[in-house]
Amino acid sequence: MFRSLKARMLLLIVTTVVFTSATFMFLSRKEVINAMFNAEEESARNVLKLVMLQIENEYNDLLYYRKSSLELHKKHLKDIITLQEAAIRKVYERVKQGLLDEATAKKRILEELRSYRFGNNDYIWVSDYNSVLISHPDPRLHGKDYSRVRDVNGKLIVPPMVEIARKNGEGYYSYWWRRLGSDRPVEKLAYVKLFPEWGTYQESCVWL
Repeated sequence: MFRSLKARMLLLIVTTVVFTSATFMFLSRKEVINAMFNAEEESARNVLKLVMLQIENEYNDLLYYRKSSLELHKKHLKDIITLQEAAIRKVYERVKQGLLDEATAKKRILEELRSYRFGNNDYIWVSDYNSVLISHPDPRLHGKDYSRVRDVNGKLIVPPMVEIARKNGEGYYSYWWRRLGSDRPVEKLAYVKLFPEWGTYQESCVWL
């Protein structure tokens, strides 16, 4: 009987030890798995943060490049028109001095501007105050009334530029239009400059 009791106690102890060990191992394994999962999750979050930071930096770089490029385009356009205006004013001074007929001089200037090109086949065109294109390199547009013509986004093209030129003397305007020799509209930046002596304004442009 003593041996039987001793055997039962030994069995109970062994069972308790096994159960405790198994429980400890189960709980430890669960904690290890949770710790590993949390570590992996934290690592994934850190990687995601780094990726988002990199994307944000690259996006900011693109914005800076676009802004810098836009400012460069604006300066280039203004320089082109300033040079053309200086040449036109020389002719205008000769008209005022009676050395040239005004109608003949104006016609010659407008025709010469139609053949002027710069950059990537960019050009200058001229409108009167009624939004009629009195000088344009595209024969399909030359002489046309553009007071009601809109771009692909429904935005009036010429009248706003006439308003900018007459109100401020000069300025910039953006709209969508097609390049020479193309039928696909793209975004276009224009610089407009008033020439009040002849009731016209000039526009130079580049495509963005």
